[in-house]
Amino acid sequence: MKNKVLIITHTQDNPCVEKVSEAIARKGGQVVRLNVDRYPIDYRITTLFNKGKWEILLADNDGAVHNLTTEFLSLWNRRIYNLGSCLEEVLEKKYLNSSIGESNATLIGMLSHLEHELFTLNSYSENKRSGIKEKQLRIADQCGLTIPRTCISNDFEQVKAFVKSCPNGVIAKMQHAFSIYEEGVESVVFTNEIGEADLEDLEAQLRLCPMKFQEKIEKKLELRITIIGKRVFAAALDSQLKKDGEIDWRKVGQESIGDWKSCSIPDDLKANLLRFHEVCNLNYGASDVILTPEGEYIFLESNPGGEFFWLDEEANYAISDEIASLLVKESIAVPHVPTNELEASGLV
Repeated sequence: MKNKVLIITHTQDNPCVEKVSEAIARKGGQVVRLNVDRYPIDYRITTLFNKGKWEILLADNDGAVHNLTTEFLSLWNRRIYNLGSCLEEVLEKKYLNSSIGESNATLIGMLSHLEHELFTLNSYSENKRSGIKEKQLRIADQCGLTIPRTCISNDFEQVKAFVKSCPNGVIAKMQHAFSIYEEGVESVVFTNEIGEADLEDLEAQLRLCPMKFQEKIEKKLELRITIIGKRVFAAALDSQLKKDGEIDWRKVGQESIGDWKSCSIPDDLKANLLRFHEVCNLNYGASDVILTPEGEYIFLESNPGGEFFWLDEEANYAISDEIASLLVKESIAVPHVPTNELEASGLV
C-alpha cells in the first residue's frame, strides 16, 4: 500500500514541516523530504519515458532511491526557496545561473508531472496562478467576498484621482513579496498609508514601478483564515494595540505572535472562502481579512503558500494535523474543477 509523502521545502524552513511530518508518521505515513537548496548536489531527479510508461525517480546521498510514480501517496509543495544555492559552493559564477536554471526547470517539470499522478497540496501551477493578486480580487468578488476599492497602476493621474476619491486614506502595497537589497542587507517593503501630501513623491516612483492602492479600511480586528481542504481555522489580532503595527502587523510580527487568538467566523464568510478555494483549485491557503467596527468582513488577499506556524500552537497543532490528514487521505480534499470549466463559467 502506498504510504509515502514527499515534502518539497528547504533546510532553513520553520518547524511547521517537522510538526506535519510527526503527524503523518502518527497516521501511518512515511515522509521523504526534498530540500531544494541542496538540489542538485544532494539529490538526483530522473524522469524516464520508455515503452509508453513514465517513471520519476528521486535519489539522495544516503543511497535511497524512491519511485515517485509508484510508491507515493501525495506531495506537499510546501516552499521552493533558494533552489540550487548549494551550487555556489562548487561552481564558478559564470556557470552558476545556467546550472540553477536547468535545476529549476527539472524540479518544476517533475512537480508539473506529479500533479497529474499524486494528490498535491498545492500544485505548482495552481500556486502560481492563484498567487496573482489582481486575479484573486476578481474571483473573490465573484465568490461573494467583499473587497476594498482598488487601483493597480503606474499612471500617476489615475492614482492621484483614486487617492483623492478616498477621504479616509489609501493603503499602498506591492503585489508580490518585495525586498530591496543594499550592500548585502535585505529590507522588506511593507504596506504603507499614503495621502494627498505624498503624491508629489509618488509620481517619480510610479514611472518606474506600478503599485497597488486600496482604500484604507477601519480595523476592529485582523483575521488570518487558514483553509486546509474543507477545514477552516480562523485567528484574530487586534493590530491597533501596537503603534507600529496599525497599518501592517508584520512590522511587529514577532512582538504580536502571542496576541493572535482562535476565533469563529460567520457561516456565509466561511462558505464564500471555501467557494474561492474551489474556484482556485486550492487545498491550502491563508487569507487576510479585516473585520471593521461595523461588523463587515473585508477580504484583502489569499496566500496559497502562506505561513501558519505561529497560529498552530494556539490551535493545539490542529492545523499541522489537518495538513497531515489531507496528505494521507484521511480528510476530504477540495474537488478539482477543470480550468476549461471555470473559464466557461466566467469565474477565471
